[in-house]
Amino acid sequence: MKLALGITACIMFLLSMIFVMPMLLNTYYIFGESGLYICGGLFKITIPYEKIQSAKLTKNPLASPYTLSISRLRIGYMNKNSESSFLLISPKYRQKFIEQLSELNPNVVI
Repeated sequence: MKLALGITACIMFLLSMIFVMPMLLNTYYIFGESGLYICGGLFKITIPYEKIQSAKLTKNPLASPYTLSISRLRIGYMNKNSESSFLLISPKYRQKFIEQLSELNPNVVI
């Protein structure tokens, strides 16, 4: 019985690491030619610059696959269904990130 419980615990740990490790090792943000490319482990999204409405500093504790820190940016944007949406990201240099985003889309509300 103890052996079965130990094996089950190991399997659960390994399965959880399959989802956690890619996020820890593969979270990045790229200012592309036409949009902001965001990669958080297995999750990837590209937001066209003209769809980005706002970028605000936050310490929102909501879980997000695109963040590794509690010091985050809340990126507001219009999704493919023309609905207002947002995601949380945690670039290392948040102020520089905001400045670069403002250059690429001067209509972004900061």
